[in-house]
Amino acid sequence: PLAELAGRIKAFHGFPLNVISFTGYTYEYLIANADDNNGYLELLQQLDYLVDGPFILSQRSLELKFMGSKNQRFIDVQRSLKEGRAVVVEPY
Repeated sequence: PLAELAGRIKAFHGFPLNVISFTGYTYEYLIANADDNNGYLELLQQLDYLVDGPFILSQRSLELKFMGSKNQRFIDVQRSLKEGRAVVVEPY
């Protein structure tokens, strides 16, 4: 599963690696729908950052880093899990 791969990457010694995932879902959706079968929470616990939200062509921007459209967010996952809300990194 992806959570296992993310954990292995973070455990790799010698390099300060951040694990980032991209999803069309929102952070809130992933948290609200996390259960033992889908692994959402397990993956989030391994991530440093999450780019969430669907790509919307009408909001496309080539000026954004790591994101394709202006509706997407760059989220600090570990802070979000601690604070119980999506913590958006500004500026990312």
